[in-house]
Amino acid sequence: MELRDSRIDEGWKVEIVHEGRSVSRTFIIHRLMRLGGAVLRTGGIGGVGTDEAFRHRGLARQVLERCVEVMAREAYDASFLFGIQDFYHRFGFATCMAEHEVSVATAAAQRVDRRLRLRPVRRVDLPALVRLYNRENGQRTISCVRSRTWAGFTRGTQWGVDAWSRVAVDGADKIRGYIACDDTTQRCKVAEVGGAHDDVHRTFLHLLGRRAAAMGVERIQLSLPPDHAFGLFLRQFGCEVRAIHPRNAGAMGRVIHLRPFLEQLRPELERRWPHDAAELALVTDLGTCALRRAARGGSLALSGRPTRGAPRLKLGQAALMQLACGYRSVEDCWRAGEVTGAARARRLAAELFPLQVGHMWWSDRF
Repeated sequence: MELRDSRIDEGWKVEIVHEGRSVSRTFIIHRLMRLGGAVLRTGGIGGVGTDEAFRHRGLARQVLERCVEVMAREAYDASFLFGIQDFYHRFGFATCMAEHEVSVATAAAQRVDRRLRLRPVRRVDLPALVRLYNRENGQRTISCVRSRTWAGFTRGTQWGVDAWSRVAVDGADKIRGYIACDDTTQRCKVAEVGGAHDDVHRTFLHLLGRRAAAMGVERIQLSLPPDHAFGLFLRQFGCEVRAIHPRNAGAMGRVIHLRPFLEQLRPELERRWPHDAAELALVTDLGTCALRRAARGGSLALSGRPTRGAPRLKLGQAALMQLACGYRSVEDCWRAGEVTGAARARRLAAELFPLQVGHMWWSDRF
């Protein structure tokens, strides 16, 4: 058996080949992913699979270990995946994002009037949709940066489910918002929505009410972070919010290179840096890096050697990834024994790594 990696259009393929046939494989998909306003070069791991006759031989472990090596070699800052329970933590991945679902009664949606015209999404619309998406998600942790090569709404809220999409346009046919739903008659569920104006929200809720009523379902579901503009709009109609926090499963991430990871985060950390703090040393299993501001109002610099007496926070890269994604708090990690350090170091780290609501829309998942 031969373990090999090869470049593909979107990243890399890692596989084990036996007698000329791929028997275990996965893909590293290149993504630019946001942590707050910072953008990291991330390898998304997807398509993990081993042929049935070759399972229980440790082949997936070999493939995943090679994936981490490839990402280190290719200078990725971090990696991300959507995984089954109690497997991927062995490779340094930690749960970094909750899954949120908002729901509203179909009867409430039916009472809302439509304000804008709706039409199907056309290929010529994609550049405008990318601009709208990037503008609205520019500070959304775990959202991906979309480029002009974005392929559109490629899936619904489950693998193998297509997306049904519409845009809301004004009298000049200017796009004011967009929505993508599961293309099925079994449920009315939204995979993505964009557009922050009240007219857009009313138009889409009207659409969803009619769509759900035609299906005969009593509630409309939305895969949506609860602090999203549309989620906030739904509160006046009596919505429910459900959050799922899986253990060692779901959306998981890990740091690949400590110094480049923090360098990409540096502008965001500089924005959060308290005016009275001088330095914080992060001591991790990937190495040590000091964040230092020489003078009040000066730039934040990175160094591999902390100064003597600098407050130190000791933690694994998995905990660092969770903190950077805003999934857990410093105090939570400290109480769990996953972070150690004096109170001064913990207070400063809490300022740098606040809790956030992360979300990756379904069309960007891998």
